[in-house]
Amino acid sequence: MSALMKILIPYALVSMLHIRMNHTSAFIGIIMSPLFFSSLTTGILSALIVWLSGLLDIESWVVFLGATSYFASQDKGLKALSYVWLTNASGALWAIAIILLSGVFREGIGAYLTTGIIAFMMCIQAKLPIFKFIPGTFLGAAAIFATDHAWPVAFMSLFFGAIFGFMMLHGGDLLHKHANRNKAPVSA
Repeated sequence: MSALMKILIPYALVSMLHIRMNHTSAFIGIIMSPLFFSSLTTGILSALIVWLSGLLDIESWVVFLGATSYFASQDKGLKALSYVWLTNASGALWAIAIILLSGVFREGIGAYLTTGIIAFMMCIQAKLPIFKFIPGTFLGAAAIFATDHAWPVAFMSLFFGAIFGFMMLHGGDLLHKHANRNKAPVSA
């Protein structure tokens, strides 16, 4: 061990032992925050996703695409869940169209134009309010390509993922409210 490390390690240990009260209250503030509880439920449910994915024979990381879709949605609640399902499913269907049409237009500019036109359609469909969440459309398409065209696996994984995203966010909110139900509001 170097001489510098022999000096720094005891200094660091002593510094950690001299935590002031305001640092402790800041730490407790972090633990009792909505972000902490959402992080806690996300961690627990992420482990559950990986376990269940093995049982259901679906791709866990594609489930996370569905959960990410829910987290990224500007809306929240059951309305957002329905938008996520619809946009993920539409994106998956657009990806299937790209795959099928690319088989027809294999050579030259046809394959490129097919992808460009369908990407345009994936965005312009947002004129319809139920398809307004464009990132969900692209995440749905990504799921099809990422599962090597295993369409049933992609659809099921996205569906369950959106539910898990809903539970992660709102489960954290419920835990936060429950943990802080008897606390008096802090005045500034």
